[in-house]
This record gives sequence, structure tokens and C-alpha cells, in this order.
Amino acid sequence: MLKNCSLEEFVKILNVNKNKKLIIFGASKMGEVTLKILKQKNIKVNLIFDNDSNKNNKLLEDVKVVMPYENKENNYIILITSMYYKEISEQLTELGYSKNIFYIRNICNSYNKLADIIEKNNTYVEIDSSSVLMGDFEIIRGELEEKVHLVIGKSSLLYCKISYQSNTGLVEIGDRSYIASNTKLICVDKIHIGNDVLISWDCTIYDNDSHSIDFEYRKNDVLNMLKSLNTTGEVNSNKQWNNVKSKPIIIEDKVWIGFGVTILKGVTIGEGAVIGAGSVVTSDVPPYTVAAGNPARVLRSTNN
Repeated sequence: MLKNCSLEEFVKILNVNKNKKLIIFGASKMGEVTLKILKQKNIKVNLIFDNDSNKNNKLLEDVKVVMPYENKENNYIILITSMYYKEISEQLTELGYSKNIFYIRNICNSYNKLADIIEKNNTYVEIDSSSVLMGDFEIIRGELEEKVHLVIGKSSLLYCKISYQSNTGLVEIGDRSYIASNTKLICVDKIHIGNDVLISWDCTIYDNDSHSIDFEYRKNDVLNMLKSLNTTGEVNSNKQWNNVKSKPIIIEDKVWIGFGVTILKGVTIGEGAVIGAGSVVTSDVPPYTVAAGNPARVLRSTNN
């Protein structure tokens, strides 16, 4: 029987049942996060179940992953990490796991970096309390102008890194948007991401050229970077941006961006557009179209 509980309640249950094996169901990103949370609480996970045969007999954080098998014992506690916990619970029941099955309703919030990010960046950020900042989420910055530089709306889930290369940049992320891990937003001017946007992993969104195209203006860049590093500890703290081109990037509502996409300065991606994996977007993409390639070109319209 599936039991829905808080993380605190689950830890108490484990303390009472220390002789039982702990099995996590789900070798996904959420499973990885759950392992880290339990590890912080000195809780050992004995095994991971997952229905994906490609993960069978592999390791996740040094814990073996196997496909669920027919139950031969009662000495277990299973924690489901997937949002499909009801369906998984039914599967486990069919395999003979009829008790000690749990789903933690607040496990995501337990690894949320929101409070730490707000504390460290104070007046520079406006982030709705319903949004979740997970995994490797990070703000990379030097000294910024005394104003808001990051706005995040309601119920967004972010794993990305946001890097401010100047003291004036502004990043806006709307409601219910998702940005996956190892995606970087690199801002000098402005990056705007609307509502209901999906951005996959390994993307780069870059609103500037970083260096001047004219060699005469960039020939001393490395020496200036070393000088800045030695004096302030920040590579770009004394960088002059006068000869470096930058222009806002606008990603409108309902856009879906595939993995490994690069979006360069001045681009507007229209509402509902889809960008294919590995594309390099150098010019505007019309609303409700599919674009892909290097450089990205419009292939067709979406069903909308």
C-alpha cells in the first residue's frame, strides 16, 4: 500500500526500521537528487529499481540499478521518486511488494537552493517562492549595479547557470518554465525567457560577442583579464564593453528548445516555436514554427 509522507516523516520511519533494506524506485535525475539528500542524512540506499533496461546493472552514485523483480522477501522499504508514483505502486503490488511503499511529497523542496540564492544575492534578485532552483543552479557574478538583475516568476524549475559578464545585465524568467542542467545563460545586456518555456540540457544562451571582432580592440584582452584577476579576483571586472557588441535575447512564451542549442545575441524566438537539438540560432524565429540546423532555418509550421 502506497503511503504519502513528508521527508521528515520518512526519516522517522527509517529510524524505526533500521533492519530493513531501502530501495529507491527511479534512476532519474530526481532519483539522483534523492540519493544525495538521503546521503546528507547518513541514510544508506541498498538498491535502485528502474524499468529502463538500458540502466540495468549500472551504478547511480555507487548504488546498483536493477529492473524490478518478483518479491521474495518482506525485509524492505521502497521509496518512489517518480511523479508516476501511483502507476509504479500498482506495478510493485503486482510483483508482490504489497507494503512499505512510500512517496515523499516534498523531496524536491528539500534540495531547493532558493533560500541560499536569495540570501547570497539579496537585492539583486526577485524570485517567487514557488519556484525551485535545483542541482548545479548557480549565479556567477562580480560586483553588480544596485538594482534587480534576476527575476524569476511562479512555479519554474531551474538547474542552469546564470553568468553576468558585466555589472548591468538583466535576466528575466517567467512562470512555469524549465531550464535543464549544464545550460548557461551568459548576460551583458538582457536575456528574457517567457512563460511555459522548456529549455533542455547543454544549451548556451549568449547575448554578446564576449570580445571585439576587431583584433586591435581585443589584442590585450588576456592581459587585462589577468590584471583583473590579480586585483579583484574577477576575470571581467575591469573589462571595457564599448567595443563588444551585445543585444537582448527574447524567448517568448511556450517555446521548446532542444538539447545542445546555442542562441546568439539579438535573437527573438517567437511564441510556441520549437528549436531542434544542436541548432545554432543566429536570427529571429517566427512564432509557431520548427527551426533547426547551423545556422537554424525554419523547416515548417507547428500544428498551432
